[in-house]
Amino acid sequence: MTSLRGFFLLVFAIGCGGQLVTDLDASPNPGGDGSVPPGSDGSVTKRDGSIPPSSDAMPPTPCGPHAGSGTVSPSGACTTNEGWSCGPHQYTVTCKCPDSLCTCDDTAGNTTQSHIAKYPGCPSCTTNTSLATLCGFPP
Repeated sequence: MTSLRGFFLLVFAIGCGGQLVTDLDASPNPGGDGSVPPGSDGSVTKRDGSIPPSSDAMPPTPCGPHAGSGTVSPSGACTTNEGWSCGPHQYTVTCKCPDSLCTCDDTAGNTTQSHIAKYPGCPSCTTNTSLATLCGFPP
């Protein structure tokens, strides 16, 4: 009876390509590169082979409070500006009337990127749109 059991095991092993490796086996893969099958190192792997997003991913950096000021000249020209930070970025927006333009600065480290945006707040230097939105910056 024992020899018959050994015979069936041998036939089964030959039918499986000579390998009796299960999905939970942590032995190196048959390719010989020393890696282990996906998921056998304790990592999570989906059935399609992709790795799900990490639950310990860093949340987005919250932005700090906005500080601003404005001036009006006797001639009616006005300027409004606002500054705030988000992580390593320092944002500064300065808008002027009657020019109807805003200068938008994004400084990170020693690098500043600037661009100009149209300012709809003239002639009174007031607008219902935030200066961050006008410049395309995070709020």
